Amino acid sequence: DRSGVGVHSGTYDLSIVNNHFGTVGDQPIDFEGSGSEADAIDGVVIDNNVIDYMPGSQGEMSVEIQMTRNLVFRNNRVAGRGLFVFGCVHCKFLHNVVTKSAPGSEIAVLEMDKANQDVVVDDNTFERKAEAGPGYVVRVQPFGTGLPIGVSFSSNNFTLHTTGTLLETMGLVGLTVSNNIFFYDGPSGTGVVSSYGMVLNGSAGASPVRTTDLHILDNALRGPLKFGVGVSSSYGGTGTLDVRRNVMTGLVGPGLFCSNITLGNQVLGPITTHANAWTPVSCGPPGFV
Repeated sequence: DRSGVGVHSGTYDLSIVNNHFGTVGDQPIDFEGSGSEADAIDGVVIDNNVIDYMPGSQGEMSVEIQMTRNLVFRNNRVAGRGLFVFGCVHCKFLHNVVTKSAPGSEIAVLEMDKANQDVVVDDNTFERKAEAGPGYVVRVQPFGTGLPIGVSFSSNNFTLHTTGTLLETMGLVGLTVSNNIFFYDGPSGTGVVSSYGMVLNGSAGASPVRTTDLHILDNALRGPLKFGVGVSSSYGGTGTLDVRRNVMTGLVGPGLFCSNITLGNQVLGPITTHANAWTPVSCGPPGFV
């Protein structure tokens, strides 16, 4: 089987609008950009499409966006499989519903790898069904030398019905998470295998990047999660974190958890919190937060 729409390097000013993708055995929308900025796919609108899931389709993603600039992905309904974004600069994901139910690996409903920079994710619904198996709802991470910088999530719904993590980032510099609803109704986080709200780590590798400039504002988290927001000294460590006016209910652990702040690359902070409604903080010695 082939893709529904295949897009290659050098394409620009493309619109994919008002389509229904039904029995597509590969990716209904498949971008294959190159590593050259001059050949990047540029200026794309993907709007108001319906993408169905056909059991037995190849791969875990219905949409693959690779090496693209100036993209608007808006008002789309994606069922069964996820959305893979591999290097998107100046990109917006608005008013979409993406539901992952196809069984597979832990890969996220929205998986963002490589140099995703200046990316806005606003007013979407991302849901991981139990039948998809354990894994992530949204994950942002580097790939090779491509690092994520400047990503915002606002007014989204993140839903997880199985063990996993609602939002994980690695090596991200410049993150804003505001006015989102995070909901988890899987197994309790007190078990050997736990589930988490937001896990914000530095990156791994030979040249690890410290995650910093993190802002977690006005969100609601519900469910038996091991913690609401977590940072650590692992990998590249953690810099500044601001956590304000969040409401967390049903957690089985702390609202904010900082792991091993003085080891490895450390949690340097400063870490500030204000007007949160949550279970007690577990983050360093008294006065650190």
